[in-house]
Amino acid sequence: MSIKYIIFDFAEVFAKGLIGIEKSIFEITGIPEKLIEKHLRHEELYLFFRGKLTEEQYWKKVINRGLSGISVDELKKIIRYNFDEIPGTKSLLETLKKAGYTIGLLSDMPKEWAEQLVVKYNTLFSLFDIIQWSYEIGASKEDEDAFEKFLRKSGFIPEETLFLDDREINLKMAKKQGIKYTIQFKDAKSAKKEMLLLGIKL
Repeated sequence: MSIKYIIFDFAEVFAKGLIGIEKSIFEITGIPEKLIEKHLRHEELYLFFRGKLTEEQYWKKVINRGLSGISVDELKKIIRYNFDEIPGTKSLLETLKKAGYTIGLLSDMPKEWAEQLVVKYNTLFSLFDIIQWSYEIGASKEDEDAFEKFLRKSGFIPEETLFLDDREINLKMAKKQGIKYTIQFKDAKSAKKEMLLLGIKL
C-alpha cells in the first residue's frame, strides 16, 4: 500500500521553536542553560500547548519557578526572535504538493505563537491541506486524542500516511494510533532520503 498522505510537525521542522533560546536567556540572567531548559519544559509548557494557559501566564509561572532576572516581555521577544526558518523543508513541502500528495500539519503550539507564525510564514501555511494546532483541541501529540481528532477531521487513511516529527515520543504515539510510516526529522536532506526509500515520488 503506497503513501498518499503526509503529516508534518512544525517546530524544529519548518521553523525553530523553544530549542536554542536558553543561550539568550543565559546572557540576561546568568542562569545555567540546562537549568533554564528544565524550567521552560516543566508541566506548565504542556498546559500552555493545550490552551490551558495564556502566554502571559506561562512566562510568569516560568519566572516564578526560578527564572529570575528577566521579564515576561523580554521572554516574549526572545522566543519570537528565535522563530527562524529551517532550511530546505519548505522546498520539500512544495515538491510534495506538486507530486500530488495531501499534506497536513499537526503541531503542538500555543495560540499566541501559532498566530505569530501564520503571519510570518503565511505562504508556507497556504500549502497545507489541513492544519491542527494543539491549543485548538486541548491536546498535544503525547495524547491519543490529538491523532484521533486529526485523522477523523482530515479523513487521512492511517495505513497510507507518513508522519514526520523531530521527537521520538510523538512518532511512537502516531504508530500507536495506526499511522504506518514515520520519519524522525533531523534536517530536510535526510528526510528526503528516507522519503525516497519509502517510495515517495520527489
